[in-house]
Amino acid sequence: MDNLIVVVADRLRTLRMLRGLTQEELAEKAGLSVSSIGNFERGVHSPSLETLQGLLMVMKISVEDFFSSNFPGLII
Repeated sequence: MDNLIVVVADRLRTLRMLRGLTQEELAEKAGLSVSSIGNFERGVHSPSLETLQGLLMVMKISVEDFFSSNFPGLII
């Protein structure tokens, strides 16, 4: 099983790209720095639950769908 930080990082990057957002655009919409988004996507840092919820709201996906085994781009 993948490390949860790696899973979150990969899914955040995939979702951002599927939504057609740059890191800069996502950072602005979520009220975060571009470096924070980059760190989350590389798995350098993990977002707090509150921050993750805010990112998911901006990208219009539920927590359940974000962690679903049917998540787009998921390799099984």
